[in-house]
Amino acid sequence: MPDEKNKKVFVLIFIFSVVINLPFLFQAFHIDDPLSIYLAKQIIQNPANPYDFELVNNGVLQKFYRFYANPPFNGYILSLMIRLLGDHEMPLHLFHLAYTFFIGVFMFLISMKFLKDFKFAISSTILLLISPAVFVMNHTIMPDIPLLCFYLAAIYFFLEAEDRTYFYSISGIFAAMACLTRYTGLTLIPIFLFCSFLKPRYRVPMSLLATIIPLIAFEFWYHWSLDLYSSNYWAHIVSFETAQNRVLRIGTHFLANIVYLGGSAIFPISLFFPAVMLNIKKSRILILISGLIAMYSAIFLYKNCAHTLAQAMLVFIFVFCIISFLIMAFGHLKIWFNHRSQNILLLFWIILLVCFNSFFLHTAVKYNLLEIPPFILIFTIIVKNLLQDRSIHFLALTIALTGVLTGFIAIGDTILADTYRDFAKKIYFLYKKENNQVYYTGHWGWEYYLKKLNAKPILVLGTNKLNKEDIIIVPSIPWPQPLPLNIRQRIKLLKRVDVHSRFPVRTMNGLAKAFFYANYNFPNYTGVLPYSFSSKAPVESFYILEVQ
Repeated sequence: MPDEKNKKVFVLIFIFSVVINLPFLFQAFHIDDPLSIYLAKQIIQNPANPYDFELVNNGVLQKFYRFYANPPFNGYILSLMIRLLGDHEMPLHLFHLAYTFFIGVFMFLISMKFLKDFKFAISSTILLLISPAVFVMNHTIMPDIPLLCFYLAAIYFFLEAEDRTYFYSISGIFAAMACLTRYTGLTLIPIFLFCSFLKPRYRVPMSLLATIIPLIAFEFWYHWSLDLYSSNYWAHIVSFETAQNRVLRIGTHFLANIVYLGGSAIFPISLFFPAVMLNIKKSRILILISGLIAMYSAIFLYKNCAHTLAQAMLVFIFVFCIISFLIMAFGHLKIWFNHRSQNILLLFWIILLVCFNSFFLHTAVKYNLLEIPPFILIFTIIVKNLLQDRSIHFLALTIALTGVLTGFIAIGDTILADTYRDFAKKIYFLYKKENNQVYYTGHWGWEYYLKKLNAKPILVLGTNKLNKEDIIIVPSIPWPQPLPLNIRQRIKLLKRVDVHSRFPVRTMNGLAKAFFYANYNFPNYTGVLPYSFSSKAPVESFYILEVQ
């Protein structure tokens, strides 16, 4: 249980987590935020049947359960908040900071168990809270940040349980909350089982409580959803998430997950310097191997995936730094882990998640959130062992550089999110007349704001009854959706609007090869960069079409 000193730390974590996120409280709803809102509103109307409503997805009107591949627990929590606060940006973002605070608390407590040092535990906690992946995802209301919160809580109580059976029960409850928030939460079960084998034998039966509770919860949801949504519901969800996965595709996703981890956990160059601290001979071999892998990756993307030289160089940096670090970590386990078996859990945790995520339909930084806490802990352990007296200064520098990088990425992402909200309102009122209807293609926050203005989606089956002078607005980035042939024959281009920003960071942009949220393998959507730097690539390109 937390002592008096820890309570003061928790207050500081609360202040820190709120203050650093305050500038982003008014960010527009973004990416899959609208799906969370639609789910929450359905739960308000019919809590016993959370997915029984229709939405247009990729141009097709279909039931929500046909394309939403997450369990509903986050929707139930969000429904309570919407009842109290409404569906406005600021109050919902403010509420989500509660998860951020508890992520910091549980990261600190877990860090103390592995690092046994107050300063290093604080450093790893700050690094997690300001990591690009966690900080940027903090400004959404998707289920990923709640998942990370429940995941860390489950692991902390499991590690802390020792002879206290009720701690295993608490761990199991948090694990159940995690697996009912996103199915990735089920990866806690192999982590618990692995950790159980590291414990004395007499503790293993008690520790199995933590695995039984989430399995019971998942079994409940499994049968409930089958009763509600037909016998092939689960087969459809699994095929939806793993469609077209082949050995080469899985391997590509594995590489992408590694690169995302290198680019979105901490300041990438900081990963390279611990490798240089080895003796000169080993460092040379390490640099050579990492350099060859990084160079091959960069050249491949430059030649085959339309990357610019600058984008290829960014790939080189990410791959070079992360591969150098990983080779060093795996090659010197006896040094870094000092024969303390509990630390091996961190490696297992990362390997499990990287492999698990490689089977998804596409890659995204949000899928790497669960790997970042153990990754930061391993980084801190290595720095502590290698640099000793200088380690805290190196960590302070890493925190500062990570904070600067993360701030740039978060601002770039906010510009993208706000572009859809602001442009939706601007363009709607500019082209909406008394005798016409405004239509749109695309999804994410863009769809949410146009839908609130009473614009209508274009259906790919061409069932829209379009009239002369109706307007269709087509963005090029948020889930590209081709217009049906019968509609294409009736339209003319009124205007193309390129929204530019001098701020050079892009988080979701095909031209800039930035894929923070998804890589759908559409044309110009191939790459492994979580973000990139470009002031030439427009934030978005909109096409204004008029029906003839």
